[in-house]
Amino acid sequence: MAVKTDMSKAYDRLEWDFIEAVFLQLGFHVNWTNLIMQCIKTVSYSFLINEDKTLKWIKVATNSPRINHLLFADDTLFFCKTNPRSVSTLLSILSLYEQASGQRINPLKSGVTFSNKMPQELKDKVQSDLGIEKEGGVGKYLGVPKHFGRKKRDLFTPIVDRIRHKASSWSRKHLSMAGKMFLLKDVLSAIPNHSMQCFKLPQSLCKRIQSALTRFWWDSKEGKRGMSLVAWDTMIKSKRDGGLGFRDIQSFNDALLAKISWRILSSASSLLASVLAGKYFHNQEFLHVKAPSACSHGWRGILIGRDLINEQLGWAIGNGESVSVWNDQWLYADRKGSPIGPAPESSKDLKVADLFREQTRVWDSQKIEDLFPLLQGYFVALQKNYPMLAKPQVHHQDWIQDLWKIPMTPKIKLLIWKIKHGALPVGEVLRARQIIPNSKCIRCDCSETIIHLFFHCEFARKVWELIPVSGGFNCDQVVNFDAAWKSALQATVLPPIGLADTSLAPWIISSIWTARNFLIFQKRQFSAQETMVKEICDAKEWKSAQSTLSPPTRNTIYPPIRHNYEFTCRSDAAWKKELNSGGVAWSFYNSSGERINSHSEPVAFVISSLVAEGLDGACNCSAAWISDLRIRLSTVGGSYCGRFKLLGDS
Repeated sequence: MAVKTDMSKAYDRLEWDFIEAVFLQLGFHVNWTNLIMQCIKTVSYSFLINEDKTLKWIKVATNSPRINHLLFADDTLFFCKTNPRSVSTLLSILSLYEQASGQRINPLKSGVTFSNKMPQELKDKVQSDLGIEKEGGVGKYLGVPKHFGRKKRDLFTPIVDRIRHKASSWSRKHLSMAGKMFLLKDVLSAIPNHSMQCFKLPQSLCKRIQSALTRFWWDSKEGKRGMSLVAWDTMIKSKRDGGLGFRDIQSFNDALLAKISWRILSSASSLLASVLAGKYFHNQEFLHVKAPSACSHGWRGILIGRDLINEQLGWAIGNGESVSVWNDQWLYADRKGSPIGPAPESSKDLKVADLFREQTRVWDSQKIEDLFPLLQGYFVALQKNYPMLAKPQVHHQDWIQDLWKIPMTPKIKLLIWKIKHGALPVGEVLRARQIIPNSKCIRCDCSETIIHLFFHCEFARKVWELIPVSGGFNCDQVVNFDAAWKSALQATVLPPIGLADTSLAPWIISSIWTARNFLIFQKRQFSAQETMVKEICDAKEWKSAQSTLSPPTRNTIYPPIRHNYEFTCRSDAAWKKELNSGGVAWSFYNSSGERINSHSEPVAFVISSLVAEGLDGACNCSAAWISDLRIRLSTVGGSYCGRFKLLGDS
């Protein structure tokens, strides 16, 4: 039998930090509180259980070690026979413990678990002698079922219920896609982790968990089923491969089980490894043992993890001269991983020795990083369950550089990700799925595609024409979204906006999409000017909210200028009525009439030629140039007069 004991004293359920905080909150002096906390934290106990060996132990199998107790956190498990002598010895041990520690066993929270063939009369007598009425083996311990039957699916069904309950409570809060991604990755996907690292979940249950996660991602609110516009197989890819990095439940389950298998392999003397070895592989090697016809569900899960490790084990590298990089199985010396083919033509006959630095046995890390990807256990399991991911990915674009590393809000990143995957519910997509009868744009009679909505629609054209970027943006040249996206990212925002180091393209795309949705669902119409102002305000607000620390500025020391030089600055302005924009330019000449510097700057929102002529942009820029070069003007005295004199010379 197995007896689980629980303490009845509330002291063991209090955190030490909580006790200290209560003392300080009640006004006790800090020194007094520290003395009390030292008494609490420094006490230790040592117990010698079963010194005279009157408490008979048990064995899981003939070759397994003998066990009579296990300790975990504040729980204690005793294993013994059900004869009167063992019961009496156990009672005396518990009584001695209570006297020595001042604690007391709570019989209402304790339980006794018997073997299946135990007669009911003997069960009743043992429970009566121990004073424990509760029989164990039913329910859960640390979230894991204590007893397994044939229907494994029913035992783990509460996991799906917990995920759906949490997802349902969040669905009412109208979360953005960025918020959903955070909760799905860090909260919902973590709920089954403890069960998955102990047991293999049934495949049908993994699909139900995946379905619950998928519905949380795509459904806009509880009870309203949304369209799954991107397949789950795509979303579980890494961000580098165009996915979102969601975890496949079944693959992650296998990876967690592989951790237990690795512990058995690397710590063969541990209690867990010794018990399992005595029962299942006392005369075999762990890496080659096969599952018997009758074994526990936990052991079958461990063997699944073992098989995952087995696929990645191979040569232990010495000089590496006889080990083929691509044809033999081998591991890195300092990290888990293996090369994944097909091998490039230039390195198909490469030996491991070729990865060393010349005349040494030190790894050339640059060669390794260039030739081989590093695979964690999860990605190995993912490729095993999804063979198509093991094939070399042909990337037509760099997802990391073209999307995930661009400075913008996570919400907009997910919007661009949807656009690139064709998962944005524009008219053409909805018509293809037979959601709406036609795909007409709400602003015109053209078919609403991604390109039309963001670039070719008259409303989108006006928005792009109004953005203050150098050289403007020509929507007529847009053929596909990827090319237009890269081109828009490279456009430089003009200085008056204050976003010279930030691209406006993400906020333009987001504002056009938001304006379209307001018009469809709320009948609110925004002009191109209002949309443009909103995108600029959103971009500046996001930029100001970033807490990036700029590198410390270095004070430049200029050498003193020993001679006085006289320069002449000539400037002029231009204005274009159609675009309501202008430009200023200036040039510097030395006393000999030779031009030494020229520059020009575009200026947006210029309403007339008179305003263009009155612009002082050239003055400010030329004065800044003079200041940077530490030029001394000998013909004038003050800086303001110098500006006026320079313009007067023109």
